[in-house]
Amino acid sequence: NMKHNLSTITLLAPQIGYDTASAIVHEAHLNNSSLAAAAQALGYFEEQAFESLMRDVLDQQLLGTA
Repeated sequence: NMKHNLSTITLLAPQIGYDTASAIVHEAHLNNSSLAAAAQALGYFEEQAFESLMRDVLDQQLLGTA
C-alpha cells in the first residue's frame, strides 16, 4: 500500500518542504510508525490532515486526478 511506504514522502516534499519531509520520514522509521503518526508526533500536522494531504497528492501524482 503506497500510503504506508516511507518513500511516498518524496511526493509531499514540494508542498511541505524537504526538511519537514525528511524529519517526518526519519521519525517514522525510528519509531516504526506511519508517516501520519510521525507528522503528528513532531507537531507538523494532525494525523487526519496529513492523511488527507497524502491522499490528495497520491491521487494527483499516481492516478492523474485533480
